[in-house]
Amino acid sequence: MKKIIFLIIFLLLSSLLSDTVISDEKSKIYKYKDDPKRYEEAIREFDFAGSSSIKLWKTLAEDFIPFNVINRGFGGSQTSDLLYYADRIIIPYKPGIVVVYESDNDISAGKTSEMVYDDFKLLVKKIHESLPETVIMYITIKPSIRRWALWDKMDKANKLVKIFSLNNALVEHIDIGPPMIGRYGTPGPDLFLENGLHLNEKGYKLWTSIVKPYILRQVVKEK
Repeated sequence: MKKIIFLIIFLLLSSLLSDTVISDEKSKIYKYKDDPKRYEEAIREFDFAGSSSIKLWKTLAEDFIPFNVINRGFGGSQTSDLLYYADRIIIPYKPGIVVVYESDNDISAGKTSEMVYDDFKLLVKKIHESLPETVIMYITIKPSIRRWALWDKMDKANKLVKIFSLNNALVEHIDIGPPMIGRYGTPGPDLFLENGLHLNEKGYKLWTSIVKPYILRQVVKEK
């Protein structure tokens, strides 16, 4: 069975985000707000220790039994950071499926929906240059209590990725938004920790129930 890499990029370290605009030599499309090199120490830890410095999805491995799951999440990151480190935290593992959760921090840091979309396309291109048969599953930006004011921009980014996925057989769009909206049309508070941003146990159970069927269907296709 092929390996499945889960890039669960949650946002514990949002305080790391800088307002300084710098140029990233790896991309000339636009200037990033944050230097991906700020994660160098954490990425080294992944490479040598084989684990993430932040594991918010503590039940990830057991939730996705019988799949071989590797959690390569690093807190506070943006899609551009994931793109920067793809050669080290994705490609060496030669995964059959990469499940990505990103872009929440991107919008919070001031990037537009189009910037998020452009970076995701670059990430897909980067992965497929080395792993042309790998399926990339994009978990949409989640609606959260703390960042509800940004939801329109987040939702627009999600929709752009959805259109992209419809034209790419190796990209899956996993929409976790609607099930997270409560009876009053806002994010359900019972899914979040007290900070209104990160998921609690119930939130992760919901995500598992949504994401796992996509993986199961993909595995069945390959048999």
